Amino acid sequence: RQSTADFTAAIAWAIAHYQSKSNQKELYIISDFQRQTWSKVVLPHFDGKCFYVNVGTEKGENIAVLNATLENSLLLKDEDINLVATLCNYSDKEKSIPVSVHINDIKVVSQEVTLAPWSTAQKPFSFKIKKGGNYCGVISIPDDYLKADNRYYFTINIKDKEKVLIITDEENNQNNPAFFLIKALNPYGIN
Repeated sequence: RQSTADFTAAIAWAIAHYQSKSNQKELYIISDFQRQTWSKVVLPHFDGKCFYVNVGTEKGENIAVLNATLENSLLLKDEDINLVATLCNYSDKEKSIPVSVHINDIKVVSQEVTLAPWSTAQKPFSFKIKKGGNYCGVISIPDDYLKADNRYYFTINIKDKEKVLIITDEENNQNNPAFFLIKALNPYGIN
């Protein structure tokens, strides 16, 4: 799972670890200093020199695929699979981009997504898979200046629907014990 770093904790650890053990009291912070991340950073007190090295670019606009979650608890073949992608726009401009979902290198769905500046949004996708089995998936967006966060990989296991034959000599109604067994095995009446 990809997430942002905890810079406040990392810097506090570095200061605590090296401040008492070193005569050279210099701290170098190397980052792209994106506002989305650094606006939340609280710098602790440091008795030394602090150097900031910006490796970002002014022109660098970045959109990232942060996460994906499945809304289905059970994935069955030929039934809707509901996937929600979390996307983030790390720029000061509104962006519209195509977002694609590939399963085993085959595009199953693609939609245009518009993201406000400095925002995170969730985009739902729905698709079906025809056969049971294990599948590799990827949510992707077009490459930008930071390619590392343009894809989110996941796996899914699609179950085959089991066929069950129930035989009874009673009428098919709600008083029949077989009725409750049928409902327990197939509560939504899906064929």
